[in-house]
Amino acid sequence: MRAILTITAAAIVFAAIAATADPPAKGPASQPTSRPKIRISFQTTRLTKPLKPDGTVDYAAALNARYGKGVTPENNAAVKIAEAFGPKFFDESVREELIKKLGVKFAEKEKYFHGLADLYEELGYEVLEALYEKPWRSADHPKVAKWLAENKAPLDKIAKASRLPKWFMPSVDSDPLRAPVRLAGLRDVSRAFSVRATLALGEGRLDDALADIQAVRRLGRLVSRDMGIIPRLVATHVLGIADHTTQSLATAGRLSAKQARAILKGRPPLPATFSMVECVNVHDRYETIKLFSNLANDPAKTKGLLDMITSVHAMLGDEGDKEWRSFASATLLDQKRLAGVDWNEVLRLVNNDIDMTVVAMSFRTYAERLAAYKKLHAKDRGEAAGAKATWRELPPAPSEAEWKKSIDAQWVIGACESLFALDFPGWDTEKIPMMARAQILADRVQVNADLTTLAVALAGYRAAEGEYPAKLSALAPGWLKKIPQDFFSVKGFIYKRTAKGYLLYSVGRNARDDDGKDGFASGDIVVRVPPAPTTRPAKR
Repeated sequence: MRAILTITAAAIVFAAIAATADPPAKGPASQPTSRPKIRISFQTTRLTKPLKPDGTVDYAAALNARYGKGVTPENNAAVKIAEAFGPKFFDESVREELIKKLGVKFAEKEKYFHGLADLYEELGYEVLEALYEKPWRSADHPKVAKWLAENKAPLDKIAKASRLPKWFMPSVDSDPLRAPVRLAGLRDVSRAFSVRATLALGEGRLDDALADIQAVRRLGRLVSRDMGIIPRLVATHVLGIADHTTQSLATAGRLSAKQARAILKGRPPLPATFSMVECVNVHDRYETIKLFSNLANDPAKTKGLLDMITSVHAMLGDEGDKEWRSFASATLLDQKRLAGVDWNEVLRLVNNDIDMTVVAMSFRTYAERLAAYKKLHAKDRGEAAGAKATWRELPPAPSEAEWKKSIDAQWVIGACESLFALDFPGWDTEKIPMMARAQILADRVQVNADLTTLAVALAGYRAAEGEYPAKLSALAPGWLKKIPQDFFSVKGFIYKRTAKGYLLYSVGRNARDDDGKDGFASGDIVVRVPPAPTTRPAKR
């Protein structure tokens, strides 16, 4: 059986990407089908209550009860951030419902945050990206300064909201082809704070710069508590921008010892909830069950889903195997064959695969997780017979008889996986379920945060002592309570003092020391002084 988690992740990613395009046209009302009814049970629907009036599981109500405890409009940062973005923060199909559930109040004639799209088109990507890395002044980029001035009120409102203790975005029964919340706007907000911070540095307003950098980090920490994997992936981006800007500040050689201590004091650790395991086990499991339930019960939604998949592949420029995708689409629209599929068996297989992946993701060390993913991959390909006696951590694979019974169920899953397949650079040859890759991204954010903390402490040490330390151990206990370890190697970060600065790095997700050669697909995660020259696209 193919890795079902690929379908889970890709379905959610596709919906998020599709939300940036024009909403799909509304088709004719769905007609009831005569397909076998899905049983309400732990093995199939996982939840058995609460139920809707039609007898199906109310997953939205279950999620809101789980994640909405103790949340009020006054302590929920999502409320104030939505008010800073305006009504368009919510998709129109669920706007009124979310406004009511959250208790959002939009003021008349409010100046809402507006993003960077026009500036990117006018000035170019490389110009704006460079502003995260070095101080600048208003006269250098007057159009960017004007954009920041126009967004001052909503940015200040978001900065204040980032100090609130809760983040809760209610789950709603929305169209599976539309994202209910425009979370991509949070990336532009984090860029705005970072660019405003480097502007403040250029104008000598260090306290303002530190305040904006800390606001980005607080925002990322809040969103990392969301129930869904897409918001948490957005949080990895937000936190990455905050740490990138902080590293630029720390490696520029301008921080005083007092300023470095102020930054360290304002860097609380990432929350323990910044894990993708619960997302996979709860929210995204439910989304997967809902996806297959739609395929089982609503032929019209099947057609809409296939149309969305085609449009997103086109948006991404992903050619892929068009012939196979066309065949898979045709088979999923074969109502006669689908009518004979045991959808209860489909859901049983889906839940079994998610259960095994959650166990594999839950191992404490990176090496243990990789070993578990490799065993999962072998099981999917029927290669694990020889290792069966040692595979005690995960549930046993279904028996041969069970496999024969579920041939149609596997056919449906395989066709879906073929359609959702996306080529992600750097993961091509890896035996890691897509949802588990999201956890590795979160791990990378944590490692980068530790490197950033070390970079700030090193900058403070240099300001106080006149030179960088010979070893990282010199930073504790004077600057740090303890020296963090590299999660990917379970050893200390690699640090080399040089004639002009230092080289500091993690071995990265390939768990191999590449001598400070950085790169996402294969390579280390690096901080260096002086910073390496940035390679940018050539101007045309």
